[in-house]
Amino acid sequence: METLEILKEQFVSYAISQLQALENGEGRKANRIHKKIHSIYLKLKNLDRVDVLKDFLNDEHECVRLWAAGFCLKIAPKLAEQELKKLKKSEDFFISSAAEVTLKLYRNNEWDKLLV
Repeated sequence: METLEILKEQFVSYAISQLQALENGEGRKANRIHKKIHSIYLKLKNLDRVDVLKDFLNDEHECVRLWAAGFCLKIAPKLAEQELKKLKKSEDFFISSAAEVTLKLYRNNEWDKLLV
């Protein structure tokens, strides 16, 4: 069984790998990693431990903060929204675009539909 620490390590690793795949034009690989990240979220949700993702809102990697912020919108909306606003100003196209879309979906009450 995966421990909480393993899930957290995988979360960081996959977030970084997914951004690298996007930047290298490896869309299929990025999509596979996206599914793995979502799977970690669902495991944390089943354990009632999504709160551990709040720790990543201050991570050194923008991609880790982006994923964490998206998953934390329900449990820590002010912190998550604040981080997404910062990430919208990122110089990285993928980060800034994803942060903008996430905020838009969240504000339109459509974000929760993507987390199931």
